[in-house]
Amino acid sequence: MDNPGKTGVTTGQVRNRGTLSYYGVRWQDASNDYVAEDQIEELNAIISKDRFELIEQGRYGRSEDLRRSLTHVHLSGRLANLVYSMGVTNTDFYAHQYKPLLTMLESPADGLLIADEVGLGKTIEAGIIWTELRAREDMRRLLIVCPAVLREKWRDELKLRFGIDAMIVDARTLADEMAHSSGAGAAKAWVASYQALRPPRNWRPGSELPSRKAAGRQVLAQLLDEHAEDQPLVDLVVFDEAHYMRNPDSAVHRLGEMLQRVSHQRVLLSATPINLRNDDLFHLLQLCDPDHFQYPSSFQELLLANQPLVAARDAALNPTSSAEEIMSHVRQASESDLLRNSRQLASLIADPPSDDLLERADYRSELAAGLERINLLGHVVTRTRKRDVQIERPRREVHPERVLMTEAERAFYEYVTEATREYAWRRGISDGFLLATPQRQVCSCPAAFARAWLGGNEALVEDLSEQILEEYEESGDEAEFDDISVSLKEFLLTHRPRNFDPAVFERSDSKLQRLVTEFESYFAEHPEEKVIVFTSFRVTAQYLKDRLVSLGMPSLLLWGNMTESKQDLINEFRDRSDLRVLIATEVASEGVDLQFCRLLVNYDLPWNPMRVEQRIGRIDRLGQKAKVIHIWNLFYAETIDERIFGRLLVRLRVFEQALGEPEPIIGETIQKLESHLLTNRLTPEQEEEEIQRTAQALENVRQRQEELERSASQMMAHGGLVLERIAAAQELSRRVTERDLIIYVRDFFESPCCGTSLPTDGNRRRIRDSVAGNRCR
Repeated sequence: MDNPGKTGVTTGQVRNRGTLSYYGVRWQDASNDYVAEDQIEELNAIISKDRFELIEQGRYGRSEDLRRSLTHVHLSGRLANLVYSMGVTNTDFYAHQYKPLLTMLESPADGLLIADEVGLGKTIEAGIIWTELRAREDMRRLLIVCPAVLREKWRDELKLRFGIDAMIVDARTLADEMAHSSGAGAAKAWVASYQALRPPRNWRPGSELPSRKAAGRQVLAQLLDEHAEDQPLVDLVVFDEAHYMRNPDSAVHRLGEMLQRVSHQRVLLSATPINLRNDDLFHLLQLCDPDHFQYPSSFQELLLANQPLVAARDAALNPTSSAEEIMSHVRQASESDLLRNSRQLASLIADPPSDDLLERADYRSELAAGLERINLLGHVVTRTRKRDVQIERPRREVHPERVLMTEAERAFYEYVTEATREYAWRRGISDGFLLATPQRQVCSCPAAFARAWLGGNEALVEDLSEQILEEYEESGDEAEFDDISVSLKEFLLTHRPRNFDPAVFERSDSKLQRLVTEFESYFAEHPEEKVIVFTSFRVTAQYLKDRLVSLGMPSLLLWGNMTESKQDLINEFRDRSDLRVLIATEVASEGVDLQFCRLLVNYDLPWNPMRVEQRIGRIDRLGQKAKVIHIWNLFYAETIDERIFGRLLVRLRVFEQALGEPEPIIGETIQKLESHLLTNRLTPEQEEEEIQRTAQALENVRQRQEELERSASQMMAHGGLVLERIAAAQELSRRVTERDLIIYVRDFFESPCCGTSLPTDGNRRRIRDSVAGNRCR
């Protein structure tokens, strides 16, 4: 027979043709046939459990049997070389995005730090890991902890890319959810901010806090503490912008420790190179693998032991390096106490490479990959840089626009500056973030600020308070929203000006007039283009939208806590031909993909260089097709903003390239600058001196970046060979496909279940019982 796996029963009917007899057979699929006598055997005569005996007898199954067996093994979720998440997510394929997954699957640790550069898709990488863990381990409870401005981004991305319905929660809601969910129940995904979940200040187990605002966080802290030694409350925790937890004395680090004790696995995401010479990396790795990283002193020993391995790996990839050069590093590594018992190193020393073998590029790659697997940090850290994956980056062209203030705008600006300093002096306030916010708002848009302030817009206080709170979050400082709101509200109420008319500012809005003039020219030359306008403030965003629409330029607003999701609004902006301008606040500067645009307008300038890079990173990322992107910066002449732009942002080249340093370090430096500028009565020359000092401090940060990148090779878990493995898996479709599943189910119903078939009905399949005449979908 052509199908040795086919079985049935004889009907008793026989037909003779010449010397051959044909027996009537009713097969399991209910079909009938006549089969030659020499092509059938009695089933009992061939049953054997010994596979080797069957092979010796030449009794093989059909190809469908092999396919069904392979699919069954695939679905078991335990194949090391099968990537279950590949091809099942709504994402484009980039090989480097599977590197963290392979690192985690091969690691004995329960945590991983992903330190990729901005724009390489860390959100996608975390989603791929979760998809894989769901397939392999049937994990059901996911928690994302991120900065507040990224909550909606995570919720929308999980739904769009991975089909996961996630819920944004506060501390009390998360505590209730965790208390009533289990690893065997319905799948759950929660998204929350660091600020919302961190334990209250001075919280201790069993303590009572009267603050209503802190009550939910206290409940969560108590729950996490009580279950630290019990079964995990969550399967995977993803910490986005994990460098917020670098300070072991901060509340957010305590939150990380508490969640580490109640979770199966952790993934930490950070886009910044981490200084290996201080304890920041150590404190983060403690959250990944607390058993392996217990003491800072032993961590430094580990880094020292790792250096010869890194040198050996680099030598292996250098075509000019000889076998002796490579082996000298290998022998040095083997002398370390931490690597003395390494079997991999011992094997390499016993059978060293020859110069002839090193002539082959593939051998060098395999040798380097073997050394990478010995890397003492390789099981917990992976880092990919844009140049590692050879992504062609667009060139950035920067266009500064110096706008002259009208007399009314100048008077209002000077009033806010003096009122801020007087308030700080009388109250003894030196908080840079608090004092800089009104000053930056008036530099953003005097007309919008005057309309909201003099009109008694209550949302103004909340808007500015949230802005300050985000600055605190980035600097790593502790701050309570209530305290900020009270101070800001007091300032706005006690210093409300009485001799300014908002209508005057709106009739002669110098910055808006410049914007409209340029837009008219740009859209005339590029009728299909769309433009993004960034501002730090909601009142400015709403004002711009109203004015542009009134001038015949349809625009769309994007800020936090809108009824529609950010992704839905972005899709609407991208797809509607009549919408030309997207006006976005800082909520869109993180976690939003706008690479279908190539012109970005900074209507106001964040003083923090990292904020500038976050904005630009929305269009300078994977998927940007333009070879040149344009960044247009608007600022008022003869203001602090102009001096910040010229002496700080331009000098640091922040519009051309990122500083690449953790945000808290930048935030702390900018906070000190704001405090100096706004709590003292300085001349323009003295202001420039302060800005120059800050620029020098941040230039030193840039100098450290190159050193950090040189040492970052110690954190690379995989190199080019892994990318080749991933690409090969994708090319060979080493995954369970829809066709595999259809054949697997069909074979089950058509073979063990006698009398059934699985005919196609459009995109659906029907299970048909041919004997009973029943059908089910």
